[in-house]
Amino acid sequence: MNETSSLPSLALTPFEEYMLADDRPRWPMTFFLKAEVRGQLDHEAWRQALAETALRHPLLHRLLEGNEATGYRWSTKVAPAPVIRWGRCDEPLAFPTGRMIDLRREGGVRVSVRQGDDRTAIWFEFHHSCCDGMGGTRFIADSLTAYNLLVRADDGEQLRALRPERLSERGRFGITWWRQLLRLPQELLALVGVLEFFSHRPRSLVTGNEQASSADSGGGPLWLAHQFDGERLKLLRDQARARGVTLNDLLVTCLFAALREWFVAHAPDAAGKVGRIMVPMNLRLPGDEDLPAANVVCMINLDRRMNEKATFKKLLKMVSLEMGIVKRCRLGLTFHHILGIAQRLSRIPRLLPTDRCLSTCVLSNLGEPMAGEQRPSAGSGKAGLQLVSLALLPPLRPYTAAAFGVVSHGDTTTITLHYDPALTEERAKFLLQALLWQIETSLAAA
Repeated sequence: MNETSSLPSLALTPFEEYMLADDRPRWPMTFFLKAEVRGQLDHEAWRQALAETALRHPLLHRLLEGNEATGYRWSTKVAPAPVIRWGRCDEPLAFPTGRMIDLRREGGVRVSVRQGDDRTAIWFEFHHSCCDGMGGTRFIADSLTAYNLLVRADDGEQLRALRPERLSERGRFGITWWRQLLRLPQELLALVGVLEFFSHRPRSLVTGNEQASSADSGGGPLWLAHQFDGERLKLLRDQARARGVTLNDLLVTCLFAALREWFVAHAPDAAGKVGRIMVPMNLRLPGDEDLPAANVVCMINLDRRMNEKATFKKLLKMVSLEMGIVKRCRLGLTFHHILGIAQRLSRIPRLLPTDRCLSTCVLSNLGEPMAGEQRPSAGSGKAGLQLVSLALLPPLRPYTAAAFGVVSHGDTTTITLHYDPALTEERAKFLLQALLWQIETSLAAA
């Protein structure tokens, strides 16, 4: 029998229910964070550190109860401690029970460890109903710190103070009824984007998803990666600053240019179609540092015609303008308000058709999530762990066959491409190389 938590049961927010409704065996609504660490990993200490960390993040250790008719809740029942799958660095990831995480029977995080001689890769799989990418990195930081505290009492590190009771506020995003009334002009502006979302039919990178998925067979995700060193990242940031845009604006623009190149090479009939990039946007506010892992994010969709003749400079200006308006006016909140209405009408599944493409691809940039965290360090002992790099693999969904993740840590920025088998490795490599070429071209033109 499961233990119970002292924190009351919590109803699912509209976004959490949306992520749950979008969970499918072939396209599980889970994302991966790969942490490369330096140092020897003690198995028993790591199990204990993970179990303790899970208890600090209630949405990752609660079991789900309810159904679509009665509504879903995070119950007071505590899930078993995360199961750890051990292996050598040359062993592929494997999920004997499938890639889907059944939140009625297990917590929202799974862990796989692949150990090498000098480095260890720790894979964290998170259910998106429980937390977003930033919440996942907070869980990782806590687990590494908890481990170092167990193996080195004199480490000097401290676990961040968290307030689990604040989870009852999640989904509100600091908006009161009065502030919502003041936001009416912004809401009307956001409706323009909503109309565009439903009126456009973005082109998928695949014509059908009938091939066997790695998720079906219990295998790991298919992915490619490229790393920039600190000097290259500095050049990118300096270029973005010189142009008066953000690094994310620059990456989105490069991806649009890469999509055009991909469609010309592999689907020339799609020249006049819309390409859509879905961009998750962090909605955390100052003071949210003590919030446990949760979803505090919205999804922004940017559309461009694949035969649009705009130069890179003009395209960058348009992307930056659009993204700037979304951020300043917090237009992403409209997405949550629509989900709230759908939840009250029990219509959230109706927002998730599986017979057409909702976005061509995803670009999720976490920035440097550990910059404000207390970073685990090797210290003077041999048993401690030092975080070397992070990689993000956002989830896929039907006809959204490519998801890019960008995350920086220390002197390394990792760009990953998580792709559907229907896309094929060859075409996935073409898309990643096209993006990297666009980035290098933009640097050369600066």
